[in-house]
Amino acid sequence: MSRLSTPLVALLLAPLLGACKPIPPEPLAQRAFAAASLCDGFVRVAPAQAAGLILHAAPARTISPEAQAVPLFEMISVSTTSGGLVYSDLVHDPDARQTYEHCKLDLDGLRFHGVAGQIGGPARLFTPDRDVLRSLDVGFGAEVRLGELADAVVFRPDYRATAYAPFDREAPDKPQARTGAGGRSGGVAPAGARGANGDPGQDGGDGRPGADAAEPGVSGGAGGAGGAGGVGCVGAAWLAGA
Repeated sequence: MSRLSTPLVALLLAPLLGACKPIPPEPLAQRAFAAASLCDGFVRVAPAQAAGLILHAAPARTISPEAQAVPLFEMISVSTTSGGLVYSDLVHDPDARQTYEHCKLDLDGLRFHGVAGQIGGPARLFTPDRDVLRSLDVGFGAEVRLGELADAVVFRPDYRATAYAPFDREAPDKPQARTGAGGRSGGVAPAGARGANGDPGQDGGDGRPGADAAEPGVSGGAGGAGGAGGVGCVGAAWLAGA
């Protein structure tokens, strides 16, 4: 083979040699093992996205002017224009665990206004006004606003004197009464009358057939002696000689 043919052969074999080169595998996709969550932390609802505001009042029915730090809400809910519902049951619990905050309503977007009292502090607790004239006609409570939406909770004032700590007194217990006398024993009741005779019973039904003998019967005894013979007839020879 000539010198000119050697480069030509190398040029022709280059594609074939390149095709035999190993191709590195594609890197594996990275897997994420983090837990998926619909939302992280509180959910802020813009006033333009809010369709309704619902206040769920606390179980208390009355509030005294002497009360302090009264919780007014059990829960606050907001419905959205997209048909969703966001709520918060942490209205008075600012120190709740972070895991309880996920997907719940962000209350910082709401405005709270006390009725005949003040709402303050991180726990949003209510302190009533001690002037009874302020609550006589409107009661105690709060008004909450989200944009143009508004709702209120109102509690009946409790003006009883016992709600005022200096007037709250309890009378001492009365001494225990003496034990009463025992009752008399009851008398013996007379014996009851004799009962009537019962009706005759019904006749019994037919008995079932007897079972077969278990063993053969005993043989009969010997027969008795025969009786005396009768009178004999006259012989034929005698009759001929006669």
